[in-house]
Amino acid sequence: SYQRGDEPSIGAKIRTVSKSSGSYLDEIPNWPLQFVSINGRMQPVAELIYYCGTMDSGKSTLALQTAHNHKSRGRTGLIFTSKDRAGSGIISSRLGLQSSAIEVDSDLDIHQLVVERLSLGDRIDYIICDEAQFYQPIQIEGLAKIVDGLGIDVFAFGILADFRTKLFPGSARL
Repeated sequence: SYQRGDEPSIGAKIRTVSKSSGSYLDEIPNWPLQFVSINGRMQPVAELIYYCGTMDSGKSTLALQTAHNHKSRGRTGLIFTSKDRAGSGIISSRLGLQSSAIEVDSDLDIHQLVVERLSLGDRIDYIICDEAQFYQPIQIEGLAKIVDGLGIDVFAFGILADFRTKLFPGSARL
């Protein structure tokens, strides 16, 4: 039978989807799901997907929509954010939508938090990371470890560069 941790070390599959205006949904290609055999059962390969765009392009709205879509299909997950406009521990969009989230400060070990939750018996099918440009490179490494070692999908959302075209630390690592 399949157990978490049985996943082979296959390397995080990372996709970056960028859109400066309009709908992100128009840009998402219909890529086929990839599967790997684990203990004789075919399991989907987890992915780390980074949606990046300009200010006011709807990234937080898409993050909240992604979480809603997963929840409506019976999946459970965690939502992280950093320095959101609505305050600590909240992910919000300019449309007025908001949800509670785990605040990511520079000291948070995301991988360790997820492992602890799984050890307590929590089910985690996906992770949403808003404002990922503010995450530390080591935290992005933790997200890759979650994808590779735990087989959990990670959806990150953020801005690629500042007004000087200098990459944000989290975006540079993603």
